Amino acid sequence: MVKNSAAVAELHALVSLLELHTGLAGRTGVSDPEVPGLPEKDRPVISAAVGLGCSVLITGDSRHFGAFFGHAPGGIRILSPRMAAEELL
Repeated sequence: MVKNSAAVAELHALVSLLELHTGLAGRTGVSDPEVPGLPEKDRPVISAAVGLGCSVLITGDSRHFGAFFGHAPGGIRILSPRMAAEELL
């Protein structure tokens, strides 16, 4: 049972504004950016976001991306899911 159907409707409206890209790292033709402190294996994630023209990367990977939450290495703002939700609401 849904406790707050209005909140669910609002969530669906917000989700419709997002454009999701998954599994595309390494297929954009953009070279991996030099991001000091970001492990080499995670650079293709930023590269894919740049190649796809993304303005924001939302990730729950706080181990590798946590130091970048709220910053924009490579021109892509990196947000945790919570930060993204707070900005949308």
